[in-house]
Amino acid sequence: MGDIADAITEEMGAPAWLAQNAQGPAGMGHLMTAVNALKAYQFEEDRGTSRIVKEPIGVVGFVTPWNWPMNQICAKVGPALATGCTIVLKPSEIAPFLRPDLRRDRRRRRPAAGGVQHGQRHRP
Repeated sequence: MGDIADAITEEMGAPAWLAQNAQGPAGMGHLMTAVNALKAYQFEEDRGTSRIVKEPIGVVGFVTPWNWPMNQICAKVGPALATGCTIVLKPSEIAPFLRPDLRRDRRRRRPAAGGVQHGQRHRP
């Protein structure tokens, strides 16, 4: 959490202890909840003679606030990615560096599967 907590403290002015012990880990907690829910989720089920298939139905747009940015972003993005939705994310212009870079698969240095787009308006 070191780098993330440092960015939260620098960009938002949060106390270092709060950034390290709460704000940084909160985002990871949301992502892990989405992962665990996905492990048991039934995307297909049979009911009588019918098969129900649950599929992503479109693009999800997220606008996130400046306060608790990792928490707010991960609470929204985790479930959407888990279900296969394409995401358009517009982080706060006040805390633009705290959004996770979900557009790239850093291990392979290529665009990540799932389709994440970031929208950021830069002030002159």
